Amino acid sequence: MHVLIIETEEIAAILEFLLKEDGHTTTILNEITDIRQIAAVNPDVVFAHERNVTGFTGTDIIKQLKSYKLTKHIKTVLLSTRPDIRELFIEAQADAYLPKPFDIDQIPGLMQRLT
Repeated sequence: MHVLIIETEEIAAILEFLLKEDGHTTTILNEITDIRQIAAVNPDVVFAHERNVTGFTGTDIIKQLKSYKLTKHIKTVLLSTRPDIRELFIEAQADAYLPKPFDIDQIPGLMQRLT
């Protein structure tokens, strides 16, 4: 699967390593200025951090992806350190969420559930 990671450099590098080790291809975007950037990457899965990334929160990104006909099929994972991550996940209509800090052993199972 092709995974787009929208995260800080440090966390993105960890996720990229884990996902590639599991056979996935990855693209990292540290900033989003237009939701069309995601469509141009054409990912199967998007990991989006809840922290404000150039005007978009992870919740904003996922809501927009799920509202467009051309991108609503993309699986989404919300990442956050916030204690209300479950509520944010429901609000965004994400496919999964991953509270931070996360156990690296969670990633393979999470990816299996998304396929």
